[in-house]
Amino acid sequence: MEYDLAVIGGGPAGYVAALKGAQLGAKVLCVEKERVGGTCLNWGCVPTKTLLFNAKVYRYLNRLTELGLRAESCSFDFDLIQKRKEHVVEKFVRGVEYLLKRREVEVVKGEARIDKKTGLFVHTDEGDVSFSARKIIISTGSSPTRLSFPGAQYTIDSSDALSLKSPPASMLIIGGGAVGIEFAVIFSSFGTKVTIVELLESILPGEDKEITRLLARSLQKQGVDVHTDSTLIKIEEKDGTLFSTVRSPSGEWKMPTEKVLCSVGRKPNLEACEGLGLEKTDGFIKVSEAMETSSPGVYAAGDVCGKFLLAYTASREAEIATSNALGFPAKMQYGSVPRLIYSHPEVGAVGLAEEEARNQYDIVVGRFPMVGSARAYAELEMEGIVKVVAEKKRGRVLGIHILGPYATELALSATIILQQKMDLKEAAAIIYGHPTFSETLREAILDAAGNPLHK
Repeated sequence: MEYDLAVIGGGPAGYVAALKGAQLGAKVLCVEKERVGGTCLNWGCVPTKTLLFNAKVYRYLNRLTELGLRAESCSFDFDLIQKRKEHVVEKFVRGVEYLLKRREVEVVKGEARIDKKTGLFVHTDEGDVSFSARKIIISTGSSPTRLSFPGAQYTIDSSDALSLKSPPASMLIIGGGAVGIEFAVIFSSFGTKVTIVELLESILPGEDKEITRLLARSLQKQGVDVHTDSTLIKIEEKDGTLFSTVRSPSGEWKMPTEKVLCSVGRKPNLEACEGLGLEKTDGFIKVSEAMETSSPGVYAAGDVCGKFLLAYTASREAEIATSNALGFPAKMQYGSVPRLIYSHPEVGAVGLAEEEARNQYDIVVGRFPMVGSARAYAELEMEGIVKVVAEKKRGRVLGIHILGPYATELALSATIILQQKMDLKEAAAIIYGHPTFSETLREAILDAAGNPLHK
């Protein structure tokens, strides 16, 4: 049987490509070796955000007296927390399975292999099966990078961390970034003594330095030790305790912890397409604006492309790839992709950081603190800042950076402003409700324009 479209991988790129293909009238095959939903739904975005919400509620419960409320006791059952997380994951996995079935996408469980000569084969429990497709989309995702150093076998990755039966007494996290910081917030909220060791000078490499500095300060106030410009040298195990040797600007030091979590990035899963000899950039598949690879008729979407290793970017890339594969021209644009970290406080950013913008333009910067928001004050969420970077001469908004409550939601407004290429005057003309967290964005825009009202 010949398919119009074969999608290799069923994650946020793969299942969206399959659904989009079916929506456009194509006969679609989707090959997934584990569970549809990929890393994001099963071992990443959804389970971590579920745990982060539990952590958020638990933090609030410990601040009841500030709200004039009383409770006899406050505790948690981590086993029930984990069961709730699994319930949420299962619900949405089944939801994706249902959608694929309703769209008549044929889902085959197995490991795919694509070769220039032999075509598409899938290794299933029943043996190798050959398939034929006019167009192919590779969306096989990525896996956690594992470091190589003495004692590396003692580390756990993000999937392991999500399956822990109880919060460890102490944890060393190798690497900052979104993954490391989110796990630091989860476990520190439930009593784990957390230490982050980051090789670079910032716990959020590439993000605005002022925002990352304020976030690091906030984490430290929450009891998380943060060490930047530092490297893990080795891990030794003795009587169930892990002793990590860390080299930092102040010298070498050793610390004991119960767990060591490695969160130093991800590498693309390219085994399925090795036989195609695709052109690569820095180890990732090179694609055009149409998401087509160097092999005509073969497209790629998601982490394998290496642009933004984000589920929502992967899904958009999948839509573009599918449209082009089925004869509906479209181009992928990355100019206003939001970058979200579900920390405490949260981070939402889009566009250029102040440092990047300053190297390219004559700029103005506007700021507004969360403590100036009545809504933030009412909800005990006063920590944070909204920062707007704009071109001085024309007022074009170049970047917006938010640290604070619901920053990951406020980032949508920032994304629209960047997507529509608004200047400060146009962005300030938008009416925001009051009292809301979002009105802090308008105040920062007014500050950048030089006419702040509430600052």
